[in-house]
Amino acid sequence: MEVLTGFLSLLGLAAAGIVIYVLAVLSGRLGEVARMRPWYRLFYPGLLGVLLAMIGRLLVIAGLVDRYDHVSTLLIYYLPLVIGLGLSLFTVWYYWKWLIRE
Repeated sequence: MEVLTGFLSLLGLAAAGIVIYVLAVLSGRLGEVARMRPWYRLFYPGLLGVLLAMIGRLLVIAGLVDRYDHVSTLLIYYLPLVIGLGLSLFTVWYYWKWLIRE
């Protein structure tokens, strides 16, 4: 059962990566039209963080990293994930905050 939930969590991270990539493309086009600064490029390091978290999660699922060792799990999974999603959230807010005002 744990292996199944582990692979489903990988699918969730893959879905987050796809959403970040689509937002990068759409924000780039919006930035060109609105002549905004090219901060959409911050999506790509954010995407890299999510991909590193996927690799870290795969290492935990495969048993190469002890999941009960909290320091290594923090460094290879949670830290890249938080940095990647944080960069992406900041960039989404910069480009798409006008939707909230409308």
